[in-house]
Amino acid sequence: METKGVRILQGDSKKAIRKLAALMVLGMPVIFFTNVAAGILLGEGDMKRTMYVMILGSVLNIILDPIFIYVLNLKIVGAAWATIFSIFVSALFMFKWLFISKSTYVTFNFKHFKFVLEILKDILKLGFSINFFSIIYGFIIELLVAIILFLFADPIAFLFIIRRLKNHQLILKSLCIF
Repeated sequence: METKGVRILQGDSKKAIRKLAALMVLGMPVIFFTNVAAGILLGEGDMKRTMYVMILGSVLNIILDPIFIYVLNLKIVGAAWATIFSIFVSALFMFKWLFISKSTYVTFNFKHFKFVLEILKDILKLGFSINFFSIIYGFIIELLVAIILFLFADPIAFLFIIRRLKNHQLILKSLCIF
């Protein structure tokens, strides 16, 4: 009979989690860009293209997960690679729309960019409330992780499911608009 409760990660699990964390940190710039680009496109009212590219990334992730995990025998690290690669493909489309084809209302021209400290201060003042929300959200996630580690036999798989549901939140919001 297996006892449930807090387990100390040892050996292979600890190594896999370290690799997973390292991959996710390396993938953060791509994830960050994709979230910002999706926000810009959604802010312009470009719901369809944003939804299509997010669905493409999700379907690609669903296809690549079993290939990376089972066929290539990368296990949990394979899931991370599949996720990062899928998000990267979505990011390529958004990068093309925003910077190359410039098929959006918002255009970027860094030719005359000048860093102004006062503007940065104003942005930080405006962004304080959302950052405060993010900090609170982080504490809630940490609480959920502690509960998951206490209750479930395979917490890593459960955490991936929760993370994917959170990522698909954007798609669900887009579908509600149509």
